[in-house]
This record gives sequence, C-alpha cells and structure tokens, in this order.
Amino acid sequence: MRRCIILLLLVLLAMTLSAGAAFAADPVDVADQVDPRGYYIEPGAGVDFGVMEDLVARLANLQTRFYFVALADNPDEGTDEFAEKVLTLLDQGATVVVISPDEIGARSDDFSDSELNQAADEAVGDADRSFESDFRVFAESLIGVPAGATATTTALTTTSINSAAGGSSASGRGSGGIYIFMAFVVGLIAVVYFMTRRSAKQAQQSTVRRLDEAKQEIREQLDVIANEILDLADKVTLSEQDEAEEYFRTASATYQQAQDQLDKATNLAELERLSDDLDTTRWQLEAAEAVVEGRPIPPEPEDRPNSCFFDPTHRAGVEEAKIETAAGTKTVSVCRECAEKLRRGEQPKPRDIMVGGRRVPAPMAPRSHGGGGFDWMGVVAVILSGLAQGSSYDFGRRPRRPSGLGGLIFPSSSGSRSSSSRSSMGSASSSRSVPRSSRPSSRGMGRTRRKR
Repeated sequence: MRRCIILLLLVLLAMTLSAGAAFAADPVDVADQVDPRGYYIEPGAGVDFGVMEDLVARLANLQTRFYFVALADNPDEGTDEFAEKVLTLLDQGATVVVISPDEIGARSDDFSDSELNQAADEAVGDADRSFESDFRVFAESLIGVPAGATATTTALTTTSINSAAGGSSASGRGSGGIYIFMAFVVGLIAVVYFMTRRSAKQAQQSTVRRLDEAKQEIREQLDVIANEILDLADKVTLSEQDEAEEYFRTASATYQQAQDQLDKATNLAELERLSDDLDTTRWQLEAAEAVVEGRPIPPEPEDRPNSCFFDPTHRAGVEEAKIETAAGTKTVSVCRECAEKLRRGEQPKPRDIMVGGRRVPAPMAPRSHGGGGFDWMGVVAVILSGLAQGSSYDFGRRPRRPSGLGGLIFPSSSGSRSSSSRSSMGSASSSRSVPRSSRPSSRGMGRTRRKR
C-alpha cells in the first residue's frame, strides 16, 4: 500500500512539473484576466484567492491601480520583462507586480526606480515569503501605508492546511486513513489533469488566434503589393529597359512565392520570414519604377525593414528618418509620401495592426504580423534626415475597456516606467533576466536582488 501511495505522489509530481513547463503563462492572456479583477493566479502558483480579493479591495481608489500576477514557474524572459508586457496592454496609471517562485519584477507608470527598488528590497526580506505576503509588503512599501492585515488571513489559511495535514496523518495510522489519503491524492491528480487539459486548450486557442491574425494582416499586405505589380506592369513593358524588367520579374517571383507559402505557414516564425520577403518585394518594385522614371535606385536597407515605418501597406521606404527616444537614436525607412508629410510638418498616421485581439501601431507590431517589431517604443520623435524638426508620437498603450473592480483608473502623471527584479536565491553571481541594452532608459532599471 505504501508503494502505491509513493507511486501516485510521483505521478502527481511529474504531471505538475510537465504542466508548468509546457504551458507557460502568456502576457496577453494574463492581461485579459488581470484587468477586471486586479490579480491573476496561474494554476499551480498556490495563492489563496480570498486573500488576493481582500488585498485588491483594500488597495482600491489609489492614485495607481495595482495588478498582481502570481506565476507557477519563472518566466523565460524574467518577471520584470513579463510585467512590462502585461503593463503595455493595460490602461495608463497602472502598476504591475509579477512574482514567480524565485523572482519578483514590477513595472509602473506612477512610481520611480528608487521606490520600486525599496519595495523589492522589503519584499525579498519578508519573513513570511508567501506569494500573498510578498504582494502585500511590496504594495505597502509603495503607498506608504498598510494595505491591510492580510498576513493574519494567510496565517489562518496556513494553520488550517497544517491542521488538515495533521488530521490526515493521524487517521492514516488507522486502516480508514489510508483510503482517505488515497482518495485525496486521486482527487488531486484529477484536478491537475483537468487544469492541464484546460491550459492546453487555452494555449492552443491563443496560438491559433494569433496565427490567424498574423495571416490576415500578411494577406492584406500581399493584396496591396499585387495591385502595385499590376499598376507597374505596363510601365515596365513600355519602357523596354532590361534592368527594370529584371527587377520587376524578380519582384513578381518573390511575391508569388510568398503568396504560396502564406497558407502553408504553421507558426509565427514562418510568417516573420514572409514579412522579410514582402520587404524584398517592395524594394524590387521600387527599384524597377526608379529605373523606368529615370531616378536613382534607392539603396536596399540591410539592418532594418524597408517597408514604410508608419504603414507597411504604403510604398517601400526609400528615405531615412530618425526616431529619437530616451534610449537613443534609431534609423527607420519611410515612403516618399510620408517623407513629404514630415517635410511639411505634418504627422503621418500609423497603421493599426491587430495583435492579440488589440489594435497595435504598426511600428510596435511584431514582424510576424507585418509590423516593425519595435515593441519597446513609447513616446518618440520622428525626424526626417536633413530636417531639424520632427513629429512627436506616443506609440504606447491604447485605451482598453474600463475595469470593473479594484477602484478607478487615474491618468499617469509621468510618461516613464520603472522596474525592479529579484533573482533566484542560491545564485552565485548577479545578472538580469533581460539585457540592459534591450530596454529604453526611460523605463528605468531596478537592481537584481538575492533572497535573504
């Protein structure tokens, strides 16, 4: 009988570990669930829902809206970057705190680096070290007043669990206790199995939804290129210039290949390569037209997309522009139409691309969706090369639906975000989960910490 119990426990442990590894939390799904209620608990995180409800209720009607995310496993990108991805999908005036078994990360519209650093220091030094207690201590440090005596509730919950475990052990000494314990284990396995199946289904649905969104956008961009090919065909034929015909034939072949591969694509990586093919086609068509019209052939960019920065359905980006951010300057390509607008002091309107059920400005949309892939952008200035003035844009978060619980959302008083993180205990060296150079300095960087 003892061997059976041990075997059941090992099976349960294996199922739990495999479920956590295979179905990691997705920031888009987390944002959908955390928005209305103020917290998200990943299956397996072991957080008391009642305690979190109480904490969110006590933190209502503050200057910032707290969102608490409890993960069962450490995210690959690190908790600070995970918090950033969730915050990007939420309203202004928010603070996202993400805790995993070994890390704590946060991003905020309303608190400074030093405030988040101090809150992280206090959280890692928390004697309780439960998810609920770390959330509470972190929030209390930020707002400067107690968020509520949730530690008592946590202690009562822990006591109840310990009492239940003691009762099971005592009854296990009798013949009936073994059967009760086995029933408990079997029931627990059934719950884990159900949650695993549900997580798998949700993950599959999310993947299919994103793939469909990306294909739809790529298909629309292909349609625009098809029209450009039709419009240019007669010009190239009448010009009787071999160089123009060569560029045109190559562009048509690249376009046809991309169109054939679109329906066969089964993942976002393949669609990202298709986006690169579309960029090549755009430049080839632009080169053919330049030969026909007697203009210099524009150089093909090697280190950036050559679609228009503002709208990939425009003509190819043939002029350089600079985007000025707090993190530095980056060169992008803009089409002739958008370049002319910038010269006149106008603001070209960016295309919106559907990503994860939300409209995202084309520059921030991922390459798999035909966007620019600049997902880190916030407030930037776009300056055409040779011009001293530019147009300012806020490529940050788009407004979402109003939240139903946890208090009102107040506009952010600052355009910057901050972060802090806690590394896993037992590590011998200090390191960040995401390289410092990959983030704009305006977002701020917290220090890596050790669990004391």
